Amino acid sequence: MPPDFYDAWAKFRWAKRNVHTVHAEVLDILDPNVDPFAVRADFEPKREAYIVKVDWVRTLPDHLGLFIGDALQCLRAALDRLAWALVIHGSDPNPEKPNLVQFPIYDCSTSFEANVSRRLPGVSSPKRAAIESRQPYHGGDDGRYLQTLAKLSNDDKHRHVPAYIVAPQNASIRPHPVRCRVKAIGGPVQQPLLRPDAELAAIQIWADAPDHQMGVECNFRVYIAFDLPGIWDNRPDVPLALAKIRDIVRATLEDPTLAG
Repeated sequence: MPPDFYDAWAKFRWAKRNVHTVHAEVLDILDPNVDPFAVRADFEPKREAYIVKVDWVRTLPDHLGLFIGDALQCLRAALDRLAWALVIHGSDPNPEKPNLVQFPIYDCSTSFEANVSRRLPGVSSPKRAAIESRQPYHGGDDGRYLQTLAKLSNDDKHRHVPAYIVAPQNASIRPHPVRCRVKAIGGPVQQPLLRPDAELAAIQIWADAPDHQMGVECNFRVYIAFDLPGIWDNRPDVPLALAKIRDIVRATLEDPTLAG
């Protein structure tokens, strides 16, 4: 008899609702009619430059992190319920340590091989191989998104989800000098986390008068991203990352080798 993934699909369907909720909340938070942050330009004589810094940034509401956490937990639980279904339909349906049963997600093959027997006791070799083929150490974005799910679901349970307002890679800063001339612009920093006093760029000048000033215009839209430097070089957009993880979980539940 093939394994019954009913419980796993129930969690997945609830995860879809949570992912949709996060998307709607992010659209509301990043209302184009409301400025999410402001900048200032502070002159630093030693650097002979105006340093463009974040003056203030809109605080992300607490409930956004809760919605993100709910989505992550449901997606992770869908995979873990799949793992349990495989175990109870395998050769060891009453494992000695059932609390260790879990969908394995590891970033190196050695860890997978060392743990797969306790995570999937009694599960057949073809099914284990199908799960092994999805592991992050094989590379590619799908593996990184699965690694993202594993890390963030743990972060949500024990600490917090690292989501921040971030400027995109194509951010541009336009200076408006008064009684000075622009020599060079260093930056803008790529994908900066927008926190108060965070440095965005350095505008070097030639001063024409002691009372020079600098106005700054920022021409870019921001987004809300996960900060996961150990997994991603660029910070992934929260709604897009959750949607991608959702699709990977769905594809795993639909895998004919696992479902058969």
